[in-house]
Amino acid sequence: RHYEQIPSWVDFDQIQRGIDVFLAYLPAAGCALYYRSLVGGFSIPKIVEVLKSTRYLVSDRQKTLYRLIDTGGLLAACFAPTESRLSAASLRPGCRGWLA
Repeated sequence: RHYEQIPSWVDFDQIQRGIDVFLAYLPAAGCALYYRSLVGGFSIPKIVEVLKSTRYLVSDRQKTLYRLIDTGGLLAACFAPTESRLSAASLRPGCRGWLA
């Protein structure tokens, strides 16, 4: 199975640095996204029409909640530490992030 082979150009140390930066700035980015873009963006009529027509986040509360929880679970699996204590290792074939 070719998708289980890690390409030679993959640098797990660089991936780990990216994960570290993502996690370090996640609270601030989350607040900025919520207060500056989502609330403002969802109040613009043209954007709301796109959301309605695609049924994105407006179809069913349970489905929306499931989608959001599923996304959070994927992120948690991808960032889960392994025996090596580096969360980037969870992205290797067979590990939690890869399986998610």
